[in-house]
Amino acid sequence: MRHLTEEPEEIIQRLSIPCLLIAGHRDPLLDPQALQELSGGCEFQVLDGGHLDLPALSAPTVANWVRKHRAL
Repeated sequence: MRHLTEEPEEIIQRLSIPCLLIAGHRDPLLDPQALQELSGGCEFQVLDGGHLDLPALSAPTVANWVRKHRAL
């Protein structure tokens, strides 16, 4: 599981699927494999609230969402 510690601009450069992800700056979002699989262009917003603890933003959930939308 990957914790996002980079600045938002650095995260945007890493993510590259057309989508919008919003998370607290300590939320674990993507496993390393999903991060490597991303392609396209992604807008990413990081809230200053820290860890939001939202099940929808867990690493497996986001990874599965990314893979599903890449297949469309």
